[in-house]
Amino acid sequence: MKRLFGEATATGTCTNCADQTPLAEHCLLCAPCLQQYRREVFIKPLLQQMQHRHKKWKDAGDPRGNELCDITLDSMRVETCALTGMPMVTAPYSHWQMSPERKDPTRGYTTDNVCYVILELNHANQMTPAKVDFAFTSFSGHPPYDTSELDCTAPRRGQCGAVTMPVLQRDNPPKVRCNVCTKRAGVDVWKPFTDFAAATVTMGSCKSCKAVRNMAVSGPWRGAFSNILNDARLSARRHTRKVGDLTLDQLIAKLHGQRGLCFYSDMRMYSRKGHWRVSLERLNSAVGYTDANTVLVCQEFNVRDRSGSPNAPPTAGGGWSRPKVETVRTFMKNARMQEPRCQWNCLNKL
Repeated sequence: MKRLFGEATATGTCTNCADQTPLAEHCLLCAPCLQQYRREVFIKPLLQQMQHRHKKWKDAGDPRGNELCDITLDSMRVETCALTGMPMVTAPYSHWQMSPERKDPTRGYTTDNVCYVILELNHANQMTPAKVDFAFTSFSGHPPYDTSELDCTAPRRGQCGAVTMPVLQRDNPPKVRCNVCTKRAGVDVWKPFTDFAAATVTMGSCKSCKAVRNMAVSGPWRGAFSNILNDARLSARRHTRKVGDLTLDQLIAKLHGQRGLCFYSDMRMYSRKGHWRVSLERLNSAVGYTDANTVLVCQEFNVRDRSGSPNAPPTAGGGWSRPKVETVRTFMKNARMQEPRCQWNCLNKL
């Protein structure tokens, strides 16, 4: 479609449909044609991005590139979100922006595997239909944690000592004894070198035992906060160079202040890996990680804040907020009994 800009006029002839209708400001297109033009300008780059990622997967031998990318512009003419039923906006840096989502992350971009959702729901911690229904429709309020449930005391450290790792030379390839498995089983447990990481082979712990140990350390609240704080510092140095002065004690105090509930959704957060895990969110992405600028939210509500982009306008849409969560809840509860909202037939489990 051709777009011609000119002086703002009250009425005139649309350069696309030739109708004598009021024209949009600073444009020689009527309002319906202008809306259609904006959709085409917005969805074409989305299609090109999907095709580019498909080509990269195919060139790299990734199984996701084996299927034919049969997405077309006509198949992308979708008005409402597949998960919430809300109208999507076809404009960059906006709230409720249209975004393609793969139902099965192990597959590529195909017509039967792609639906379109609001960008707030499209992130690494994939929002399934069941999770969306639980968070926005079925949710009726969670009781806060008791103080005893938010135990953030430091775990007792075990004794450290040098360990000699014997090698069973008669095997080919030689095997290494895992001291942790041996202690648990009561007999010598020998495993091949491939079961040991380079950093753990001299510590007497195979990969499986190391994973169990890491889960035991990072699973409780204090361990989860230690990992969150380390990740925040690395991310700030790499992207914004605004590290901030947030400390572990401040995170613990923030957890008790929020009573273990998500700042945006009032849902219960959890310290262990899984759904609704605790995550650190900056209220203003242009500011570093400080006590006043951070809150604790479920990881599903910690999405990229596009309002901090250098090219974003002052009215750019960001990530989640309390009003946006309530907007989705109100919309979905009002429309729940009218028609089926979800186009997905898979991923029905939390």
